Amino acid sequence: MMEIEEPTPEPSGFGKIWKSVKTKYRFLVFIMTIGALFTDMSSRVGIPLAMIGGMVKSNCTDPNDEGEFCWSENFKAALLGAYFYGYTLQIVVITVAKKIGFNLMMRITVLLSAVIQLTFPVVIIFSPTLAVVLQALRGFSAGVIMGNNMEVARKWGIGLEGRQFISCIGMTTQFSMGAGPLLGGLITTSIGWRYYFYINGAAFVLISFLLVIFIPNSPLESWAMCAEEKRMFEEKLDTAKLNSTAAVNSNKTMSVKTMLSKLYAWAFSLYMMCQVFQFYGTIMNTPFYLNDILKAPPTLLSYLQLGLGIVASVSTYGFALILPKLDKRMSWLKCRMMFLLVPMLVRTVVFSIFPQVSNLPAAVALLVVKMISYATTFSGSIVTANYEMDPVNSAMILGMFNSFGQSCGFLSPMVMAWMTTIDKKQLNYTDVLKQRWSYFFYLNAGLGLVAVAVIVASLAVRPGEWKKHHSLVAEDQKRKTGKLGIVVTENRATS
Repeated sequence: MMEIEEPTPEPSGFGKIWKSVKTKYRFLVFIMTIGALFTDMSSRVGIPLAMIGGMVKSNCTDPNDEGEFCWSENFKAALLGAYFYGYTLQIVVITVAKKIGFNLMMRITVLLSAVIQLTFPVVIIFSPTLAVVLQALRGFSAGVIMGNNMEVARKWGIGLEGRQFISCIGMTTQFSMGAGPLLGGLITTSIGWRYYFYINGAAFVLISFLLVIFIPNSPLESWAMCAEEKRMFEEKLDTAKLNSTAAVNSNKTMSVKTMLSKLYAWAFSLYMMCQVFQFYGTIMNTPFYLNDILKAPPTLLSYLQLGLGIVASVSTYGFALILPKLDKRMSWLKCRMMFLLVPMLVRTVVFSIFPQVSNLPAAVALLVVKMISYATTFSGSIVTANYEMDPVNSAMILGMFNSFGQSCGFLSPMVMAWMTTIDKKQLNYTDVLKQRWSYFFYLNAGLGLVAVAVIVASLAVRPGEWKKHHSLVAEDQKRKTGKLGIVVTENRATS
């Protein structure tokens, strides 16, 4: 008599949790990648906090000033901007990473950052000029981090996970803008400015170790991934191989010359310059306006920075949830155009009316609206569209438009200082200062209109460039029919 084999019972309790966790090794890769991004983003406030926290004398002629170093204003400006001068060249380092491998470049970058941060408190004593050079070098090498995020999204994401990971990148970026200064300020004021660099450097050492141990060049090379998850990646690669010859050719890495011939890449670059100028006008420059004109206390401004970072981070997550639902209701092009143009127009309106606001609560409310609009950057707007239009080359194109965009990271404060610096002895000083600030805000509003015009012109001139990549279209089609690897696997696990 034939014996009937009883089905294996489904695990319950901790066993069910473990089964779910062990098939999601790729999520550990996502977390480590985000950790590297957060550590780098947080490190950018180290030098400004150190200057405030006792590294530099406020008044070199005051014997009671407890600062350690007496530097000229020009040198302080050079040290503050050194990281960003290097960071604006990220298209170069991403091109190098494409040739030698993003994994290797990331390991070099993180290890280099660890060494520079750990030795900064000593180097700054013996050679301040060398400290500036090393910070510029750190900024240059760190340019690969954002591009590496795009590569991780492409290689390690299954189904919608790559695009969802990009939203997580945005959440981390926005949150670190608020949490970084707060954590750094606590460390600097409690145990001293040197320890901020020691702690930050130790974090880079830890991440360097994790990258070497746990993140291989290809998901299929992972020693810790279970067989079931590897099968998902094998199915993903098999799906990619089913494309036509033309599709295979479009999967190749483009040359720099080809990239520069893409009109949408230039449109993204100009758009990003306008957006970054506005962003720094909001997060870095507007607090000076709130303090000068609306008399906001410095303590409130420090918590406001954290609050705005949290608002942007939560909003990024919210838009990430909304985006798939909108994609089902409208075409890909209409949806991405909406996310590119509407938030920019919202900021244009807010910047236009901001100078007319005369009370602090209303001004804060407008800042919140602006930060919510910035949240679309990684959830439907420029970074998402860039990835979806060409996943293989998205890191290079991001390096191009982010290089242009980050130049406004130091241009915006310079323009603000030039437009709002007046003699305090001048007659009607407050009124004149407020008028100068209004010009700065109107400039930001005008840049919003320029960004909108650039995107619309790019679409009108070369509409063929504005389409979702064939590989993502194929994934979407298979997801709808239930044939994508991750869907089938999860259905088996729960059937």
